[in-house]
Amino acid sequence: MKKLAAIVLILGTVAPVHAEPFGKWWSGWGMGVSEYGYKSDSDGNNSIYIACSPDIGTSVSFSINGKGPHPNSNVIVEIDDKELQLFADKNGSIPTNSHVADANFRALWGMIRSGRLMKVRLSTGEMTTFPLNGSSKALVAEPCETDFAR
Repeated sequence: MKKLAAIVLILGTVAPVHAEPFGKWWSGWGMGVSEYGYKSDSDGNNSIYIACSPDIGTSVSFSINGKGPHPNSNVIVEIDDKELQLFADKNGSIPTNSHVADANFRALWGMIRSGRLMKVRLSTGEMTTFPLNGSSKALVAEPCETDFAR
């Protein structure tokens, strides 16, 4: 009975996926993954999510109107008139496993921390903006280790 009570207590303290705040930049850690992101509403219809894990890998995911990038497509990110062209992999995530992807991830990280406004456009033409107020507090100064750097 004590084991059951302990399990219930532990499970009750695990935050659900939708527990991240919306309308502000956040960071967290769980299950060996450092997480960073922003979502504009409670459902995460417009969001950015950065996952950093030495075991699972490091990647960036975007959602615009509830949809991520198409597999193997371009994602254009503009921050304060500086543009980055990112490439979504077969899962629609932005990987960090090549020299170019590593450089783009590091550039994106720095631009998010120092910028004022981020615009994201998918290959479908769907677009959204994210304010960057508070991003420098949520994202640590040094970016996560990329898959290419491992």
